[in-house]
Amino acid sequence: MTPDDGFIDGFRIHVPDDYDTEPGASLGKLLPPYGGIERCASSTCQAELGEEKTGGAYMFRDIESGKLVIFCGKCAPGIELEHSHRFLLIPL
Repeated sequence: MTPDDGFIDGFRIHVPDDYDTEPGASLGKLLPPYGGIERCASSTCQAELGEEKTGGAYMFRDIESGKLVIFCGKCAPGIELEHSHRFLLIPL
């Protein structure tokens, strides 16, 4: 799998056609499957990831551990706004 076919490290990456004009969490949006991850990384949410239920999935890097984490579309804006000191949105 190569970045050319939309897969990077087992994740399918969504890059919007208007990539340069669409700000915010949509730049870290993933397409299913989510690398085997089925639930939001937020301990208070734990919702199943899915476009219909939670608005998709967004990839962040935990700055403390260096690990990639995935939050649902409902949690991602709050994480980006309130926890940017710990979680960095991956601009795909």
